[in-house]
Parts: sequence; C-alpha cells; structure tokens
Amino acid sequence: MSAYTQQAKGKAFIKMHQGPSLLLLPNAWDIGSALMLQQAGFPAIATTSAGIAYALGFPDNERMSRSQMIEAVERIVKRVEVPVTADLEAGYGRTPNAVAETFRQAILAGVVGGNIEDSDPHMSGILFDTDEACERIRAAREAADASGIPFILNARTDPFLRHPQLSRNAKLAEAIRRGNAYHEAGADCIFVPNVADAETIKHLTAEIAAPVNVLGAFSGTAGLPVHTLLDLGVRRVTLGGSLALASLALIRRVAQEIQHHGTFSYVEQALSNREMNALFATL
Repeated sequence: MSAYTQQAKGKAFIKMHQGPSLLLLPNAWDIGSALMLQQAGFPAIATTSAGIAYALGFPDNERMSRSQMIEAVERIVKRVEVPVTADLEAGYGRTPNAVAETFRQAILAGVVGGNIEDSDPHMSGILFDTDEACERIRAAREAADASGIPFILNARTDPFLRHPQLSRNAKLAEAIRRGNAYHEAGADCIFVPNVADAETIKHLTAEIAAPVNVLGAFSGTAGLPVHTLLDLGVRRVTLGGSLALASLALIRRVAQEIQHHGTFSYVEQALSNREMNALFATL
C-alpha cells in the first residue's frame, strides 16, 4: 500500500466520524469475511481480535502474539479497498512503549484506526488505573501522530463488561469519567461495550465529550436499531466478535445436524462456488 493511498483512507475514515450520520463498522476476521463486508457496501471495516484468534485456534485476550495479530490484520488490509481499523486489544504490552510499538506496527501494516482497551488481559480483565490507562493512550496517540498517517484512536472502557458487581449508576459514572479522561489523553472516539438500554446510552453520549462507539450486538443480545442509536447520539456502532461467533454457531448446528440426523439442509442457504470465485477473481 502506498503512503498516498493510506493517507487518503485515513482522511476518509476521519470524515466518517464527523458527518451527520452514524458510522456502522462491521468486524471481519479474515480476508473472506472482509471482502464480503466490503461487497455489501460498508465504507470501512473493523477487525475483531476474538474472531481472528478463534480462526487461528487461540482464545481471545492477547493469547496470540502481537506479530500474529498484526500479520492477520495486514492480510485483510492488503485485500480490501476500504479503510480498516484494527482491534489491538490492550496494546500487546505492559508498558506504554510496548503499546506505542504495537500501534507503529499496525500503521505500517496499513490500518488507519485502532482500538485500545483499558482492562488488563494478564490480570483477569481488571481495569488499569486511570492514570496508567491514559499513559498507554498517550503512547498510542504519539505513535500514530509520528507516523504522519491520519488515524482514529478508539479507546475502550470496560466498566459494564468487567464489573458486573457494580450498580448500573456506578458503572455509568465510571465509564463517563474514564471516557473523558481518555479523550483528553488523545483518543478520538470512546468505546463503551455491553450497553444496550436507551437511557444509559443517552447519558454516555451526552456526558462524554467525544464520539461514542457502542456494540450493535453482544453476548447473545441484539442491541437497539441503528436509527434509534443515532437518535440517542451514538456516532459509531461495531459488532465485536458477534458476527464471527454467529458464523461458528452455524458450523456447530450443521455439524450436529449431520452427526445426529444424517441430513444436509444447510446447503439450501449456502453460497455457490461461482459466487465466491467471482468475488475473489475481481480483486
């Protein structure tokens, strides 16, 4: 990918976060899923760390190496024409310098956006101290700025995901506090996963001074429709690993049907070789 092309994609991706409409970013886990999402007309694509990990036989949460993740992301970037933002988990390192190196490598792989989480995958998902999380975000921001590539840094905060023991109001207050701190540290967008009720989302968008990203679906829960989320002030919607998990669920159902019933009804909804060959042959 030429620097010019990546520059253009980065500028376009930034504009997608500034317009009046909501940015819907589906998450791909391999070249095939990315190409199908691009063919469907999405203007940009995110990756899912969970989906990539499962496709390669690893658990999620930084159980595969940084180099393996970057390589998987780069394979996607090289085959699609639209901007790609990468799920970089918690930054693949315990120090801000390690986080910076992760973002440098991801940008060299061609991405124009990246996520960083505030829960420590090596400490059972315990949230980093806010000051430490901000240091890590600043390191990612500085690495992105030094690259010269227009870049959207999406900072994820996990009170709703990692602290089920807290009350809804306590989780909301913590997400807002952290979201604003992360924005001040250099994040362009704040991602609050695992929220689906309108009142909570409205508070988040009203009180976080940055575009808010929520999940459209998670943990068997279908979120609110896109038009409702837009009315609530949401600027960006991603799918996390839910699309990859739905695909794996289909494989399990098919396997059980064949094993237990000896039937093959799944083929009625299967794509044809001709369709897939045509999709890949044009690229």
